[in-house]
Amino acid sequence: MNLFYLVAKNNERFRKSKKVRKFRVQRNDLTWRGARVENGGSIYIERATECQPFRSRCGSPGWFAQGIGGAAELAIRFRDNDELVGERKLTASGKGLEPLVLPWPVEPSAGPLDLEITCHGPAPAFIASHYELDRNVLIGRARGSGVELGPGPNPHILPSAETEIVYVEQKTPEEWMTLYGDHYKLDFNPELAPHYVVGEAHQIPAAEESLDFIYSSHVFEHLVNPIGHLEIWSALLRKGGEVLMVIPDYIGSKDYLANASTMETMLSEYRSGSFEPSLEHYQTYAAARGQPKKARKLFDLKSSIHMHYYTNDNIRELLEHVVQAGLFESYSILHSANAKDFHVILAK
Repeated sequence: MNLFYLVAKNNERFRKSKKVRKFRVQRNDLTWRGARVENGGSIYIERATECQPFRSRCGSPGWFAQGIGGAAELAIRFRDNDELVGERKLTASGKGLEPLVLPWPVEPSAGPLDLEITCHGPAPAFIASHYELDRNVLIGRARGSGVELGPGPNPHILPSAETEIVYVEQKTPEEWMTLYGDHYKLDFNPELAPHYVVGEAHQIPAAEESLDFIYSSHVFEHLVNPIGHLEIWSALLRKGGEVLMVIPDYIGSKDYLANASTMETMLSEYRSGSFEPSLEHYQTYAAARGQPKKARKLFDLKSSIHMHYYTNDNIRELLEHVVQAGLFESYSILHSANAKDFHVILAK
């Protein structure tokens, strides 16, 4: 799970004392994100074992600990209805990041377990959950003629002498500002308006083999029939063209109660030939957010939701499938465990 995100946002399962705040630490060329826990501070995840990252009883959830300015003593505990069922002490030195190992109880538990981590000083502790990925690695590859899918009013790829760009959106920039301008800081540049077209990700207005890149950030998970989309995008790319995507890792996002999408599901959608969401998509989404009764309302409103749930593992299966099918030549995945997203490069 993404501790940096949990500390920054309100979450019904996560509690923290006033002595906890989000924090970053620079080590070599990586910026690690997580939580700073002062002496006496603690973090608490209710029913932690219901969350996907803990279901397999992993030895470590990919978290690391380090003392800040000296050694820090950490107590890591599992509780079952306030009864202590597992405990481990960790001395985190100030010299480097050490794996945080969970004290799983030997005896089976009938119900979910709560996870508590407390710092007993003398120095504060930094609990790192992931290191930052730099999306500029992808943005720097977006050269030539290309498309950015679903940018809203704040696209990442800007027109330049090297880049000819079209933005494909379901709504016009004006509609975005009307719908979301009061809720988010949206600074739309009107000079970009001529680059926008209204459309869908499976109906990009471009000729076959005319594009050098297709870029998207937090869009792919909203699409039904991911294989069908990649097949269409492949036909639009020139030889050597690339699909560049930033995709949420559901384990590091709000969807940590969901199950990862399977290749069987994605192949079934491809065989159906449909790009339309079903009620089942909305039921899965609502259950993953702990609000199953909202599924029908969201479906009737045609709300934009996550249709699929990706990690670096099932996205690898998907990318290997489209490469083996001859749609693309190769792929890369840039991944940091517990980060909110990961990056994909898929080359034709």
